[in-house]
Amino acid sequence: MISQRCALAIALVAGVAAMPGRSASAQTTLGWNFTMKMDTDSGEGSAYHRSMATKFQSVPHRFRMELIQLTGASGAAEGTYQVFNDADSSFTIVMPTSRTATVTSLPASVAMAGGQVPHATTHITRNDVTDLGAGEPILGYATRRFHVSLGGVMEWKVMDQSCSKPLAEEMDAWIASDVDLGAIIGTLTSMGGIGRLNDPSLDRTSGPKLPKGGALRTIMKHAITDRTGATQILTTTLEVVELTQRPIPDAAFAVPADYKTIDMRQIMADLPAGMMDSVMRANAGRLLTTLCGSARQ
Repeated sequence: MISQRCALAIALVAGVAAMPGRSASAQTTLGWNFTMKMDTDSGEGSAYHRSMATKFQSVPHRFRMELIQLTGASGAAEGTYQVFNDADSSFTIVMPTSRTATVTSLPASVAMAGGQVPHATTHITRNDVTDLGAGEPILGYATRRFHVSLGGVMEWKVMDQSCSKPLAEEMDAWIASDVDLGAIIGTLTSMGGIGRLNDPSLDRTSGPKLPKGGALRTIMKHAITDRTGATQILTTTLEVVELTQRPIPDAAFAVPADYKTIDMRQIMADLPAGMMDSVMRANAGRLLTTLCGSARQ
């Protein structure tokens, strides 16, 4: 599950780029290495602080996403990676701490998650963009800083259920005009609908738009209401801390030979049709309550 803030930030980051090609060596493929760090804090001295770093590796038809750092994790989660392979429609989760891997198909992986693939659509009614001038270089790229003020409605849909909630975001984005990251996000988007996790379908038909390019840093402010009714302002910083194009070993997208592999594809194919429907709908309802609170439709 991703947050509303993460969805909006990833949409700012993504652009359009040419797909990398295969190298002369059969052992490597030219691709992108892209590491993103996200920090969320509700203020100085607050107990609420979360940070996460995720490394992405993208080549044609294959995509690897590895969790390299997560606050509060026991250590088991860190190092876990997922591989999406469009050539055979497989989705693999590799867990180095237990030296195991689970393989399923991309459509079946959605069902195994309880049908919890949220599709977010953002209806923007206010979109004010202010050019704040040159920003500092990031990763050697020149940037320009923009302030974005968004207002509207965020609609989430899971299976046949949906919910909506007001959207109010204040963001500063450092845009590098000669950096486009769409090949990375786009590879995942093309695979079995999984990319909808990172596709908030931003509708920016009104007001000015950001220039073409990639956001190497985004700082977002967002108000939330906790269970006691108190309102807090969360600040989320999303920053690209690595961006390189180089040959990636084919082994990065494979399960190590000495790992135990559990192939769930046949098991999932043999399940009776409709067996998981009630569980999926119940999980969908709980997820929508998390996303929208009491603002359920």
